[in-house]
Amino acid sequence: MSGQSQQTAATFSDAESRISSSDQALQAIQPPRSLPPKPANACYFSFDCWRGAACLMLAAYHATFYADHTWQMHDRSTWSAGSWSLRLIGWLWVGVPIFFVISGYCIAASIDSLRRKPHSLRSYVRRRVRRIYPPLWIMLAIGVFFTLMIRELETVAAPCEQLPRLSEIPASSWIGNLTASESWLHRLTGQPGTSYVMPNTWTLCYEEQFYLVTGLLLAASASNFFRLTAFLTVATLLCRHLCRFHGIEIHGFFFDGNWLMFASGILAYH
Repeated sequence: MSGQSQQTAATFSDAESRISSSDQALQAIQPPRSLPPKPANACYFSFDCWRGAACLMLAAYHATFYADHTWQMHDRSTWSAGSWSLRLIGWLWVGVPIFFVISGYCIAASIDSLRRKPHSLRSYVRRRVRRIYPPLWIMLAIGVFFTLMIRELETVAAPCEQLPRLSEIPASSWIGNLTASESWLHRLTGQPGTSYVMPNTWTLCYEEQFYLVTGLLLAASASNFFRLTAFLTVATLLCRHLCRFHGIEIHGFFFDGNWLMFASGILAYH
């Protein structure tokens, strides 16, 4: 009996050791519960920070447009804390390229997600239209209303040469302002130059072209979107240099060189 009891005890001991080994194997396979889940929007959170920084940079840059920029490198009499500050603020225009690069990254991420779904082009167009035009039209209405009110105050309006003269804006330029195409539309309509209600919307005119071009690439071949973007970027670079060499004015079109910044964001995502 004692031998049988010892054999039974040995069997139970062996079973317990096997169960313990199995538990250890399962614990090795399963991830530790103490680790937090990976944030899904970490990258976009950093982009929000960059957007905020670029926005503040451009706000400071525009605030000094009409300041007295007297600083000269070879004239020490112009050196002062104020002139140095204005000189440094004058470099904050780099906020625009930052915006273009971030925009390229975000559009690439959006297209990369949409191209795996049905009706991707329709969703892409609907999102871009909803995000561009309603805010643009609201701000144009505010800008027109503000300009009309200031024009009624002659003592205030007289020194404000930067205010647009609404009565002198041609019909084609109103279309350009309402459709964010004024940067290039005047070249097709024969107007001598741009007539912005809000001059800072020139960047939106480029963004609209970027969105249109990437939408066409998505429609052409969703599976080859990044390859087509690379080909277009090379073609844009060649076109830019050829037009400059032959004296062809292309400023305002996406292929004047600004596409390269947008494409840099796409490359960073890819």
